[in-house]
Amino acid sequence: DSKTNQIASPTLGPTGNRSYWISDYMVQQRPGYMMSLKTVSTRSNTPETINGENLKGGYGTAGVNMVFRTGREYDNIYPVWDWYRLPGTTSERAAGGTGGAYSLLPDHHYGKTAMVGGASNGTIGGSIYQMNEYGITANKSYFFFDRGEVAMGNSIKQAAANTAGGTIGTSVNQTLLNGNVVYSTAAGQASTIGSGQTVTPANLRWVNHDSVGYLFLTPVSNATIRTIQQSGNWDSINTAGTISTVRSNVFSLDLDHGALPTGGSYLYATIPNIAANQMDTYLASNPFTVLRNDSFAQGVTDNVSGISEITFFDRGAVTFADGITLSETNRYHGTSVIWDPNGQTVDLSFANVDGYATGNFTYTVNSQLTGTGAVWNASTGLTTITFSPMTGTAAGSTFKRTFTFVGAAGEIPEPAMLCAMSAAAILFRRRGLRAV
Repeated sequence: DSKTNQIASPTLGPTGNRSYWISDYMVQQRPGYMMSLKTVSTRSNTPETINGENLKGGYGTAGVNMVFRTGREYDNIYPVWDWYRLPGTTSERAAGGTGGAYSLLPDHHYGKTAMVGGASNGTIGGSIYQMNEYGITANKSYFFFDRGEVAMGNSIKQAAANTAGGTIGTSVNQTLLNGNVVYSTAAGQASTIGSGQTVTPANLRWVNHDSVGYLFLTPVSNATIRTIQQSGNWDSINTAGTISTVRSNVFSLDLDHGALPTGGSYLYATIPNIAANQMDTYLASNPFTVLRNDSFAQGVTDNVSGISEITFFDRGAVTFADGITLSETNRYHGTSVIWDPNGQTVDLSFANVDGYATGNFTYTVNSQLTGTGAVWNASTGLTTITFSPMTGTAAGSTFKRTFTFVGAAGEIPEPAMLCAMSAAAILFRRRGLRAV
């Protein structure tokens, strides 16, 4: 409050998640933080430039994933921002890992892929983004839970470089530097760096900056931490701005997928409001279980709440810790799903993100469930759940149904176990895959 010089209590802040399905935007809000995600699809437009403004905003809708804890993380960072490494985006940059030689001037076109959107139950949500921009394709998902976010990507590919010697990378974050950065490559062995440094640690487990933790659920050796001074001017992004040089110290965490990747991937979690001395304990608590991260599906379980979020790019299945398997049986129908078990019931939140395709969507569960759209087949041991997607202006929005387990919650009838094992064996043999 500027008049009374009082600070609002974080406990009074809103809590929730909302998917803006028409504009391909998702917001996660908690009293202590906010996260946002902006993507683009065949139903929405990439950025535009008008009156000499937004001259470097070409990546502004390519999965920009910002994290706010104080609200000052990106305060006037724009003239010094490396616009080739916007937070959450997968992009090409120069051989040195920063900048680039191709234009980021927005050309304002419709997105090139339909499989974009997300499911939200009002409290948490997950978004799917099948990227196809600047000659780069990738399957990307952003899963928001109460404590933070898990981001994953796969099938990262670039056929031809825009810049000679350029490499593809994913920017975890790029904010103003606020204090030291702490990182760890082994439990109990943390290192601290100040400003003006660039390090690429082997077997990196976590990074903490400005009370935001970045966790690699599997250690990585392709992450670079920078705490360097970056410079630029307002005129370079807005012709009405000053040409005076602006300099700011910037923190960035970046993953390198190499030149012309054909199957790059990544997996990390972002946890706001966590101190560096809490990181080892938090990571050791096994906060998340990855269900899948491949070209068919991506999914993760929040082990605290037991809630899982899944995005299906194709027909596929995920198996939860209790042995329940959820399978999407429609081919090439992208969906975003939230599986929220609660004792004898489970809430299933669903959003059709595949270009608002028509026709029903079906799932199978290897347990007997009752509820609207659920049909039990005793001979196969599977419950088939059928959804009719939302239509009109509601197309792409989320709707939720509650199902009840028959018998013990999560009980898997013997026929279903045998059927699921046989079906999985056949599927893996046909596709030449291995079970994971």
